[in-house]
Amino acid sequence: MKDVNALLLALATDKEVREDPYPIYREFRNLGSVVRANDNFGVATDYESATQVLRRPEFRKSPEREDARRSTVSSLRRQDLPPSMLFQDPPNHTRLRRSVAQFFLPTKLETLRGKLRGIALKLFEELRDANKSDLISSFALPLPVWVIGDILGVPPEDRFTLQPDVSKIAKTLDFNFNQDESVLREAEASSDRLIAYFEELIAEKISSPRDDLLSELVSNSASLDAPLSNKESCSMAMLLFAAGFETTGNLIGNATAALCGTPREYERLLSGDVTIKEAVDELVRFDSPVQLDGRVLEREIDLLGVTLPQGFFVATLLGSANRDDSVYQDPDDLVLSRTGPAAMSFGSGAHFCLGSYLAKMELGVYLELIRELRMPISIEDYHRKESLTLRGFERMIISV
Repeated sequence: MKDVNALLLALATDKEVREDPYPIYREFRNLGSVVRANDNFGVATDYESATQVLRRPEFRKSPEREDARRSTVSSLRRQDLPPSMLFQDPPNHTRLRRSVAQFFLPTKLETLRGKLRGIALKLFEELRDANKSDLISSFALPLPVWVIGDILGVPPEDRFTLQPDVSKIAKTLDFNFNQDESVLREAEASSDRLIAYFEELIAEKISSPRDDLLSELVSNSASLDAPLSNKESCSMAMLLFAAGFETTGNLIGNATAALCGTPREYERLLSGDVTIKEAVDELVRFDSPVQLDGRVLEREIDLLGVTLPQGFFVATLLGSANRDDSVYQDPDDLVLSRTGPAAMSFGSGAHFCLGSYLAKMELGVYLELIRELRMPISIEDYHRKESLTLRGFERMIISV
């Protein structure tokens, strides 16, 4: 049996492992729920340990506490720009999240369903007309880019020009011992461009507000308990725009690969043997678009029988938690009618993904159209992203 450091090295450096990390996740779980790699770093390998790390208040997220593994993307931001809520703890995280939470309530998002379906149907028709095309660039990314752009109030002509810069920054989130210097420099330049863009857009929203999230943020609305500063609004806009399509784009690609790899379940979807909600929940679990998260301890605690000191960094293997056989029966099988606890793909606790309902709604609309149009999709060629943290595809050539 490999030790934890050998497994971590494989995750960080082995391309075959990144292509399919699930067998090595099983090896992590065999070592225990909580495994220490050294005095400062360890891994939560299963459902229970990941849940506790993400929910217990002793585990924190703020950058100044993450000396054990400071996120590269947080260091790319300009020093005068405050960190986004992704890198903050309560009570400030609570204030920031509350300022935008109303825009991501299911009742609010459901009002977008008709427009979402219209966009998805148009993109689908273009896919069918082309017969063979790249699902990622033709559908999986354009759909959520349009939707989050509408929510934020990003002008349509700007949405796709921003997307490459977001993708370059996303690469720095990866779990990698030897991050390529050129990747960091590209991400730094992309960060500067995005900050400049959203600062200018926020200035426009102040002078000419519209019915969108950014206008609401900068209006000093009485509906906000503590209005955000313009710089906080800029950080929020960058986070929401990036998260709004990176995760969903990965989710649609991963779901397509899972269905095409399991013809029996694909046929159950097409025949109506399972509900769209059941299918969405299982596809989210089966191949999570986010595989890793992490927290730092603010004081010594005992976690499931393992003593962890103050300042200890714990990486939560969300993808491994979703394949925990103490929670899910035959977890390596795709079963669209599966019942059980919610997957860990969108995290848990205070940082549970604000856009989870939106991402699942977008995937659901995609699956509905596949069913309604009886689309037999086959994958001709593909290339997975090298990233493990954000798991998805660079391209996926399909024929329909």
